[in-house]
Amino acid sequence: MVGVIETASIKLKPGYDEDKLRNILKETQQVQAHWIREHQPKLLEGKPYNYTTDVWVTDGEAPYLFLTAPWESVDGHNEWIQSHENISLMQELKEFISQDKDAVALYHTAPAGENEFRGDILARGSIKVWKISVKPEEKSSLEKEYRSIETQSATLPGQRMWAGWRIEGDDSILVIIASPGFEDVIESGIAVRFEATKVSRFEHKPFLH
Repeated sequence: MVGVIETASIKLKPGYDEDKLRNILKETQQVQAHWIREHQPKLLEGKPYNYTTDVWVTDGEAPYLFLTAPWESVDGHNEWIQSHENISLMQELKEFISQDKDAVALYHTAPAGENEFRGDILARGSIKVWKISVKPEEKSSLEKEYRSIETQSATLPGQRMWAGWRIEGDDSILVIIASPGFEDVIESGIAVRFEATKVSRFEHKPFLH
């Protein structure tokens, strides 16, 4: 099933209670998985994982969470957002989220390659994230470069790579999420070639594992 991947960055208040937040997020995974089995069962049918949302963290003076989850569609995700279960969980998370107006950045991406998104594999370790902004006429060449690397790099055990085009706003932004083992090939094969446009790099470490 080819759908969309949610990615969200949530800025946290400094000095947050790490254990308490971790427990709430683990509860969120389970509650959401139960809701999915009732309302969008195909997301978990036959999958080697029991929940869909995975979470990483970046520490520092301005700590933030990075979340990913597959959905059938943007509308399918909105159904969850508007559900009683999600609203209740968000109330629990409120105390951890920064008051800054841009504290939560949520968007969806549509697949740019053939790999299935496997957050469960990615979440076993740290991840590297690239956001590459190109001109509309450069999209096809960037996607071709990515697909070439994806095809050649499918053999690393326990490592994963996925990329998608942002749906909301500027659709000429490619987001690549990968295990650290792919950093060199992505940097040399893609990032360097498009450095003149705009390349942003991030690193996140697992929060729930």
